[in-house]
Amino acid sequence: MLEPTMNDQIQAAGGIERQSAPATGPPVRRGARLHPWMRMTKGREYSSVYRRGSRARGNLVTIAAAPNGSGGTRLGLSIGKKVDKRAVVRNRLRRLFREAFRLEYDRLPSGYDLVVIGSTPKPVVTLVDARRELVKLAVKAARRSEDRQREERERGAAASGTTGAEAARPGPPA
Repeated sequence: MLEPTMNDQIQAAGGIERQSAPATGPPVRRGARLHPWMRMTKGREYSSVYRRGSRARGNLVTIAAAPNGSGGTRLGLSIGKKVDKRAVVRNRLRRLFREAFRLEYDRLPSGYDLVVIGSTPKPVVTLVDARRELVKLAVKAARRSEDRQREERERGAAASGTTGAEAARPGPPA
């Protein structure tokens, strides 16, 4: 006759009670994920934000923001190997900022594409830190982007003999 295995003994005793850390924040519904229209997926979208956007640097990340012409805010994540050589660490940072974006969506400036660019993070980054940093830097970068657009419009209006397309181009008047 076979002797009962350790798993059989545990099951017979009523199983093991698992202790986990208390949940923080709102409960996550099953299948909670970003809608496709909330994500930036194409390289040209990232390039456009890098080229036209304004940046705000924080302790954890840098955020580049550029107006997208629609009412919604979209997220792009750029967490490279300079942050950490271990993919596990980089993926955790991506997950944290994706979740922070999902939870703080209503507090973020609308109509912007946001790219979160990783920099060397603190040893332990929490969701609370990520949420705070995301909102603070997104608002700051969006404000800088608005100021930049306003200055370009004023420069274009002040230049004599230029068309609207020429006035929108940055740089000294021709």
